[in-house]
Amino acid sequence: MALINDYPRKLDSNNTVTIPTSSSTSTIFHCQSGTLIGLVVPSTFSGTKLTVYSNTSLGYVLYKNATGTTIEISGIDNTINAHYGLSTADMIGISKLKLVSDVSQSGTDCDIILIFRPL
Repeated sequence: MALINDYPRKLDSNNTVTIPTSSSTSTIFHCQSGTLIGLVVPSTFSGTKLTVYSNTSLGYVLYKNATGTTIEISGIDNTINAHYGLSTADMIGISKLKLVSDVSQSGTDCDIILIFRPL
């Protein structure tokens, strides 16, 4: 009989969203076959906070976990490239998402890498 460790789940880090110059909102990402568990934010990011918005029948709305806490990454150090982890339990159930920065992107477009765990 196979054991769970015989088939390790691989993380998928081949996905990105872009926050264009002069905008604070990223492109849309379709989370079709996995759960977002982290972001790699480059030093070219202009802000210090990213907030998650999910797609619903009402459009894109602020995403909160089961206890009502807004899902955001704050305290981003935009002087370095950094990986920020997210709780898998908080992120299950998002089919499409956008990330919104606390400021408009300046200089160049910012590509943020999304780290997914396959379902």
